[in-house]
Amino acid sequence: MPDADERKQITNYVARQLSAENRWTKLWSLLYHGFVFGAAILSAAAALILQLKSISIEPTSRTDLATALAAISSLLAVISASGGFAAKWRANRITKGTLEQIQIDLMDPACDLADIREQLKRMKQVHNLAIVGEAEKARTTGRR
Repeated sequence: MPDADERKQITNYVARQLSAENRWTKLWSLLYHGFVFGAAILSAAAALILQLKSISIEPTSRTDLATALAAISSLLAVISASGGFAAKWRANRITKGTLEQIQIDLMDPACDLADIREQLKRMKQVHNLAIVGEAEKARTTGRR
């Protein structure tokens, strides 16, 4: 029965993809939020070190430490933005949600497997466009 075989292949594919998306979503969430909040915390710490005179640190060391914290904060923000961590996190969240919906659809024995395959293709396209965004749209439409 080819339909049962096809259903099993699609179901296994969706399960593998969902497992991978769970891992990727956690990774990009950790990186994105870690870098964003890390930059904010380090920036605030740099300001506090300069202003809190009750902390007994040599004035030169205080300035050096604040400068280092501010520099690391800036670096985290630049790495996060240039690495597209936010876009990758959002793309994986969207893909994970789509896979979960497809998994629910596959619970219906009468679901249209051709439609499921089309959903999977659209999902991959949306995932890629969510990461590459405007650059890909411009390339495919001939705009620069």
